[in-house]
Amino acid sequence: ELVGLEEKIKDSDLVLTGEGKLDGQTVNGKVPWGVAQIARKYGITVFAVAGMILPEAEVLKDHGISGFFCTVSRPMTLEEAMGNAAGLMEAAGRRIGYLLEAVELRRGSGGAEK
Repeated sequence: ELVGLEEKIKDSDLVLTGEGKLDGQTVNGKVPWGVAQIARKYGITVFAVAGMILPEAEVLKDHGISGFFCTVSRPMTLEEAMGNAAGLMEAAGRRIGYLLEAVELRRGSGGAEK
């Protein structure tokens, strides 16, 4: 409420949120869950980005988060991941962009009807 998040989200096409680790505890009020609840009110798709995604994070699918993307693309230490956080986030963002581009291209070519 302090940062006016709902006002910023309500007219969006897509919302990206994230945290260090997505797990079963995320639905207990962590930021991605809260962001997803706001976006859900407006029918907006939410993707979550995290350094680690545990299997129980799948429960988030039932709470408004449509996709999960891990920033860590290969085995690395926590220190290495933290030291390269900006680059890892940028790479994850590119992968999300590739996915969205592919979906849009498929829609534009009539492929969604096949």
